[in-house]
Amino acid sequence: MPRTDPGRTPDPAATSAPADPDQPETALIRLGDLLQAFSDPLRRRIVHRLATEGEAGCGDIELPVSRATGSYHFRILRTAGWTHTRRSGRERYISLRRADLDARFPGLVAALLRADAAEREDAVERDAAAEPEKVPEGTPEPAPELSAGVQPTTRPRSTTRRGAASTRTSARGSAS
Repeated sequence: MPRTDPGRTPDPAATSAPADPDQPETALIRLGDLLQAFSDPLRRRIVHRLATEGEAGCGDIELPVSRATGSYHFRILRTAGWTHTRRSGRERYISLRRADLDARFPGLVAALLRADAAEREDAVERDAAAEPEKVPEGTPEPAPELSAGVQPTTRPRSTTRRGAASTRTSARGSAS
C-alpha cells in the first residue's frame, strides 16, 4: 500500500481491495506482459487517458468498440498489471497503477507515454502530408490518364428477353 502524507486523504484506487482477483501484486508484474498489453493502440489510448485524467468509470472512457470488446481490453490491461479496478456498488472504476509500476520499473511508464505521444504526432503529420490537394468546388474533374497506345474498350452486350445482360461464352470463346 502506498504511503500517504498525514492528514491527506489517500487515493481510493490505491487503497481499495481489487475488484477482480486477476490483478497481479506489484512484485509479480512482468515487463513482457506490460509491453505486450501496451502494444495495442486501443489499450495505449486507455493508458494515456488514465495517465492524463486519472481514475474513471469503465463506461466513462469512450472507445470506438463494443462494450464487450472494451471489457476485453480492460481485462488485458488489468491482468498485465497496468490498471487497478475497484468496485463501488454496481460501477467499476479503473485507474493506472502508476506508483506500483514506477516502483517495479522506474521510468517505464513515462518513457512509454512519451514514445506513444511522439508516435501519434508523427502519424498526424504523415496524415496531413498525405491528404490530397483540395480542389475548389465547381472545378471539372480531369479525364483519366491512359497508358501510351492503350485505348478505352467497350464490350458489346446482348440482352435476353427480360433485358438482363448476357455475356456467356463457350469453351472455344465464341458467344452462345
